[in-house]
Amino acid sequence: PSVPAAAEAPQALRHLAIDGQLRVHALSAFGIKASEVAVTVNARDGVLRLSPLQAKLYDGGYDGAISYDARPAVPLLSTSQSLTGVQLGPLLKDAGVYDKFSGKANLTAKLGGRGLNAAEIKASLNGDAVIRIQDGKIEGVDLRKIVNETRALADQLRGKPARVTPKSSDTTEFSQLNATVQVANGIATNSDLALEGALLRATGKGAADLGKERLDYALKVTLSEDPGKKGVTVPLRVSGPFSALDYQVEWGEVLKEQAERQFEKQLEKGLRKLIK
Repeated sequence: PSVPAAAEAPQALRHLAIDGQLRVHALSAFGIKASEVAVTVNARDGVLRLSPLQAKLYDGGYDGAISYDARPAVPLLSTSQSLTGVQLGPLLKDAGVYDKFSGKANLTAKLGGRGLNAAEIKASLNGDAVIRIQDGKIEGVDLRKIVNETRALADQLRGKPARVTPKSSDTTEFSQLNATVQVANGIATNSDLALEGALLRATGKGAADLGKERLDYALKVTLSEDPGKKGVTVPLRVSGPFSALDYQVEWGEVLKEQAERQFEKQLEKGLRKLIK
């Protein structure tokens, strides 16, 4: 909405008085489709409350509470939300956020912000979230292939500039992904991402600018040919807009680790000779 139109909405809310319940069989808002929507509405003295708010969406369920305080010059929004068993792929696609990530998601979040429109609120968000995703897929990147190609290139090039470029047809499947997120002034940070798949593990930390929809993330991907072996780890820098993420191998770290392994092998050989 335009600034004048957005400024008129809080003014109208300050004089609104409502107590009631609303049920909607099917609803579409911001591209997201929901059904069996049930909400208790209370508006009084400039504060609008939607609580409890429940709905079915994308094979799962939503429970939440929303409060919008229109009394200050810049209104305040606070939310408490929970998604259970929701298919993340179609939800993100319909919301216009990201169309290359899927899986069954359980999510809890408490977020708040201030502003006269969605962009202002998004840029001022604060709060935290817990994310649990099962049986998921990331399209546009194959982490296993990146690890194997990086290992091969490192052996061949020994420090010469090289790049591993994912193809749009690449995919990475995983059994589970867990992360906790802290949001401050529209910047979401995470330091404990853990992804697991068949012989594949990844950990990560970084930040996402929710207002600008950009990501800067450090990811360490480990591929094991045998569950009992240590495996090979490749560090990646994932960055750029949500709609076109770029995956860069951190070659400095790869070659440093390779040099350290070579030194350990030579040291082990030397010790064996001394023992003999």
